[in-house]
Amino acid sequence: MFRIVKDYYKNLKGWRSTKKYVLISADDYGNSRMHSYQAKAHLIEQGFLSSKNRFDHFDTLETRTDLEALFEVLQSVKDCRGNNAIFSPYVLTRNMDFEAMAEDQYQTYKSELITESFAKRASEMPQAYEGTWSYWQEGLKKGLLKPEFHGREHFNGQAFQLALKKDKQMLNILSSKSHVTTPFYQSLKYNWTAAFAFETLEDTRDFEGIIKEGLSDFKHLFRKSATSFTPPAQQFPLHLESRLKDCGLQAIDRPYTMRRHLGYQKFRAERHHLGEQNDGLIELVRNVPFEPTADANRPSVNNAMKQIQAAFFLGKPAHISTHRVNFAGHIDESNRQAGLAALRELLKQITLKWPDVEFIGAGDLVTKIKAED
Repeated sequence: MFRIVKDYYKNLKGWRSTKKYVLISADDYGNSRMHSYQAKAHLIEQGFLSSKNRFDHFDTLETRTDLEALFEVLQSVKDCRGNNAIFSPYVLTRNMDFEAMAEDQYQTYKSELITESFAKRASEMPQAYEGTWSYWQEGLKKGLLKPEFHGREHFNGQAFQLALKKDKQMLNILSSKSHVTTPFYQSLKYNWTAAFAFETLEDTRDFEGIIKEGLSDFKHLFRKSATSFTPPAQQFPLHLESRLKDCGLQAIDRPYTMRRHLGYQKFRAERHHLGEQNDGLIELVRNVPFEPTADANRPSVNNAMKQIQAAFFLGKPAHISTHRVNFAGHIDESNRQAGLAALRELLKQITLKWPDVEFIGAGDLVTKIKAED
């Protein structure tokens, strides 16, 4: 009963619509975490992969087959306007340039655009990666993918520099062209994947520059500016949020509830509501978590349907929140099969139960909210 009440309560406030909009925001696209099955096997054999985190074990740069299979599922349904389902992949624009870093024994951080990452993987593993960026372009052209901005990288620069100095496992992991959780990372006060996490305000001095560079990358990659931003691991300093609009962003995407770090180990609890404006940014709030590979014993489709029902009952879009790891099959094909099977079933049930549903992207929702200001 508490869960049901919570599903409805979080939708009480904020922007409403008489239409039934469904949008799917999927984090982590473009990010390179585990390089390959061979890299994973090597790290396990050497004792360098102790984490049970599913992102460490299954999350890798999306392959051509990952995208092909995803597109097939998105095109398996139609909304009331005859449109296919849409993914809004929140993209990281850069990865580590492992080859360049190896040349100076990983003393200096060097990065590459995700297009370079795809090209390198295609030369190493053509069966998996040949033509992957071309499939990205096909998804954009067909309107199946409407990307938004997740950041420049999906790791904390300060944490990484500390790891290079203090973590004996890190060089071995980097030599496998991977970047995963280590016991050292787990000992830190903040999540190492939170690119904009910090301890003191001085730690944030480079963050605005990183945002600007990432947004410039985004425009170069997709020939359009990003509309919305969701920070990696949902950490971003409050005093810099006012700068995001100046960087060209129109919206920030975050959870209904969050615990914000203010610096110096001071925190505050926050609640956010769809359509609210803070520092000139429209808030997009995800209200339907969908992580089908997180726990095989949890009925992810049924849980999502209940929360979509609550959203529509209160006149809210169903903003489905998910991650690429659910649909990644390069390391373990069964992981992708399970995630896409659940997504296919969810989309099928949505269109059967609500034939008047409309699929939109995250940027489309921002446009609709702004039109009613």
